[in-house]
Amino acid sequence: MTAVYVIAKMITFPAAALRAFWEHCLLKIMKEPVEGTAYLSLNELCGHVEHRLLAGAGRNLLFCALPGLLNLILAVPLVMADAGNLFILGAGMRNLQTGLISPLFFVYILFYWLGASLLCNLFPLYEDAMHLLDVSSNAKGIKKVPLWALARVIYAGAFLERHGINVLIAAMVTVTAYILK
Repeated sequence: MTAVYVIAKMITFPAAALRAFWEHCLLKIMKEPVEGTAYLSLNELCGHVEHRLLAGAGRNLLFCALPGLLNLILAVPLVMADAGNLFILGAGMRNLQTGLISPLFFVYILFYWLGASLLCNLFPLYEDAMHLLDVSSNAKGIKKVPLWALARVIYAGAFLERHGINVLIAAMVTVTAYILK
């Protein structure tokens, strides 16, 4: 699965590098050592930074959720605006009045791809998600239920991302929106 994972990360390379940057900044803020800083390596760490497993449920949840949340905040305006222009308003490559090629169409395509790639890089490394599952099952008190639910969602997303299924879902949504236009 590493080849599929690396190909999916290379298709979405700007967002993979940004996700690794968020993880690196968060680890530095939490004063955790960072072992590897190659953001786009050709292995299972592509789009992530190498670090040791974090102790504590809150720190694990913060590390697994915050970089994805930052990517989500950046992705939603990009995808919504450009999907609206491309699929709802029907912005085409040629200007209808003059027949000339519209450079704005290519800007819409570029920003839509950037937003979709940000949406494809919301979840942590699979091993971090598994560690979050272990930590969430050992949590006590009232925080166990929300932590358990969030850990399951993060684990499912990390599983999809590990197998490259998130890129296929993004492509299917794009093709469906284009067909239904």
